Amino acid sequence: GPEAAKLAGVDWDENRFRNDPDYNRQLGQAYFQKLTNDFKSPALAVAAYNAGPGMVNDWINGTNTTGKNESGLKLGDPRTGEISQAEFLDKIPFKETREYTQKVLGKALQAQEPSFGQVAQAIDARDDLTVDQKAIALKAAKDRIDWQAEQRKQQNAQNLESAWDVVLQGNSWDTIPAATWAALPAEGRKQIMDYKPGRPTDQEVYYRARDEIVSGNELNLLGMRGKLSDTDFQELTKLQQD
Repeated sequence: GPEAAKLAGVDWDENRFRNDPDYNRQLGQAYFQKLTNDFKSPALAVAAYNAGPGMVNDWINGTNTTGKNESGLKLGDPRTGEISQAEFLDKIPFKETREYTQKVLGKALQAQEPSFGQVAQAIDARDDLTVDQKAIALKAAKDRIDWQAEQRKQQNAQNLESAWDVVLQGNSWDTIPAATWAALPAEGRKQIMDYKPGRPTDQEVYYRARDEIVSGNELNLLGMRGKLSDTDFQELTKLQQD
């Protein structure tokens, strides 16, 4: 409570904390924002809000901030792809935290956009549409799904570029905004975390990328950024632009 009050910029008042919903919410939001910034993952932040950040670090690394392993297990880090987020949440050893986290995240974890096949089946099952109307609906659905996929692709590229901008300016990866970090794919996070200025190029990655560009194939160079030196990345970027 006192820590959350400090984060929220208000005086600690235990009576208000127990009886004033607005005050309680203000503290809760400030504390959750800190956890989100610390863990760079909304799912881990929710788990830490319930079980405490030390315990979540324990589950990730096998040890908490004191160097102890209080839970007796190591699940791995879902931010790096060591374990999937869904598997991590399923394996949380505390029943209360496991159910709390899954309940809070709820549909955000489970929501899956329907595939074109599922949409097509739903349209085909409609008895109130003619054959021509079904064909029009199918085309509209396909166009919509393709548009959404392109939007996601562009957003992912922007997130990756924003994250690399932070690191290439000499900052640590943990200063990347939480929302940007949470939206990155596991491979992108791992490359950013492993990045060291001045590191040499992975020659296999370099020549594979060069061959793809020369062949005119679409290539996401930012996805390979961590395995290319600054000079080689700039060279390949110019080649791709040309």
